[in-house]
Amino acid sequence: MRIAAILLLASLSLFSCKRGNGIDPVFVKTWGLYELADTTFSIPDGYIYVQLDGKGNASGYGGCNNFSGTYSAGLKDGTIKFSRLTSTLLWCDYGELETRFMNALQEANRCKVYNTGNNLMALYRDNTFLATLRVVQ
Repeated sequence: MRIAAILLLASLSLFSCKRGNGIDPVFVKTWGLYELADTTFSIPDGYIYVQLDGKGNASGYGGCNNFSGTYSAGLKDGTIKFSRLTSTLLWCDYGELETRFMNALQEANRCKVYNTGNNLMALYRDNTFLATLRVVQ
């Protein structure tokens, strides 16, 4: 009887670990590039963006190419990590800006979300500022 109870509790805890990935809804938005460290640019709002869903999927447009991958994020501990980002390989006038944007996503390990009128998210590698994203949708 005890073994059955232990197995039941173990299976319930495994099930509860699989329910969702704990991504805070504040991340589940489309984030447009607003500011990039050491880079000056002029593009329409939301032209370069990353869309984050509640299942840990990331997709977007870097100015030349579509990309997709996965992410994990924690609002309480201020962490974010993009993984397995892959993209198409087209050339265009925004190529260098796209490279810097993609590098910022791949290097980011910390974030800070500001719920002001613009809903901004700053990305950092440790304590080094990489980029600011702004909600576009």
